[in-house]
Parts: sequence; structure tokens; C-alpha cells
Amino acid sequence: NLQSDYYKAVFHLSKYPSSDTENALLNLIKSESSHQSILIAKRKAIEILGRMKCKKAIPIIGRNLKSNDPYIVENSALALQEMECKDSKLHALIGDLLGCPGQNSRVLIQSLAKMGAISELPKIRKICYKKDTSPSVMGASLAAISLLSNNSINLKPLGRFLDLPNQNDRQSAVQDIIDAKGFELIEMVVKAPISPFFRLRAID
Repeated sequence: NLQSDYYKAVFHLSKYPSSDTENALLNLIKSESSHQSILIAKRKAIEILGRMKCKKAIPIIGRNLKSNDPYIVENSALALQEMECKDSKLHALIGDLLGCPGQNSRVLIQSLAKMGAISELPKIRKICYKKDTSPSVMGASLAAISLLSNNSINLKPLGRFLDLPNQNDRQSAVQDIIDAKGFELIEMVVKAPISPFFRLRAID
């Protein structure tokens, strides 16, 4: 009866993992409705299916990478990462979205790196070396290249990002250093103007 009912239903279903729950969520994410209440519920349903490691959802979630809703695209990439998706066609689809207006390139790059999408290295490198690339996307790119490439790369730019005036950029840099296993930058992390939580997380 209310627009919020769809989201509430999805949220409460997440507490009861089962084949019935999976099927209900799968039916929802197959919907092509552009109604905002459905889109918001779909975002949550995709996230939950990823957490449930519902492998049969991979093809349907993959189709949602073509959604016009950037949050559905972002959640789809994260869900595929959660399920350790090895489908090179889906990796390529995510790679093609890098740099597209409105898309969260940082999240897409992190997902590709954690899925081991070596085939998408050229696209990540291309993003990395664009002059207008933001520090957070540049940092994710450097971490991804370090993870996906067998060759060691210069991670010093991540250290420079630790001194940026924007707090979110500094915190992103810490996460990128963690992802890249940049042990050589630990001393810079210790001295960086970041919260003790992020400092200890990196050291840990």
C-alpha cells in the first residue's frame, strides 16, 4: 500500500536466508520497472543476494550492470565481487563503465581488483593516467594495478594522498594502501593526519 513497502519487504526477507527468499529477491531484480520505489528495493535486493552468495543470481545481477540507475550498477558490481564472480564478460562490462558520467569508478575499480579481473588492467591503467582523474579514483587504480599485475609498481603517490586537505581523500588513500599491501608506506600512514581508527586498521 505504501511506496516504502517494497524496500521493507526486501529488508525483512534478508533475515530469513532460504531458497524461497532467493527466488523472491530474484523475481524483484528481474523487474524492468523504473518506479523509484522498485529501484530502491532492487538496490537492496542485489546487495542481499551478494551477501547470501547466491551464485544463480550472477547472470541476472550482471544484466543490471546496464541499468540507468548508477546505484544499481554500483550494488551489482559489489554483489558480483562478494560472489567472487569469474565471468570475464561481466568483468568487461564493468570495465567499459569506467569513466562513464555518473558512475562510481572507484567502487567499480575496487570490485574488478577483488574479482581478479586481469583482463581489465588496460582500462584501469587508462583511467589511472588521465589528467582529470580524482585522487580517490587514482588511488583505487594504483591499488588495483598492484593487485592484478605481477610487476611491482610505484605506490608513492598513495603516500602523497595522505596529506590531501579532504578527509575522505585521506581515508580513501589508507584503504588503497591496505588493498595494495603497501608495507613501504606504513611509516607515512603513522604520521598522516587521520583518525587513530584508520591508522590502526592500516597497521593491523
